[in-house]
Amino acid sequence: MKIILLVFFTFCFSHSLLAAEVLTVDGKVTSIVSFPKTYGNYSNSAQGLVGFYVKDLPKGCGSGQNRVVIDVDHPLYNSALSLALTAHSTGKSVRIAYFNTCTLRSGSWDFAYLMLM
Repeated sequence: MKIILLVFFTFCFSHSLLAAEVLTVDGKVTSIVSFPKTYGNYSNSAQGLVGFYVKDLPKGCGSGQNRVVIDVDHPLYNSALSLALTAHSTGKSVRIAYFNTCTLRSGSWDFAYLMLM
């Protein structure tokens, strides 16, 4: 029984310890880019990413590009892309939230959420 409780508490606390910090920036969407997750030969089965560039967004992980990327398989992909396209075409500001990690693409922040201001 002690082992089960130890495993349970370890799991509960390790999740919060491993959670990445979420940061936000308010600004205008300057461009939107779509590209394959890995470069190489063309493939219909390649996974895709979309990047949102926002004015005043810091460079990804300190040395990359000032963009946030989202996987096209992410549940919020369609909503996020729609909001980014609307913001870009109307010139409205957004609040973009991103994890302080660059796991999907080195040098590009990982997407958390996007809000049209």
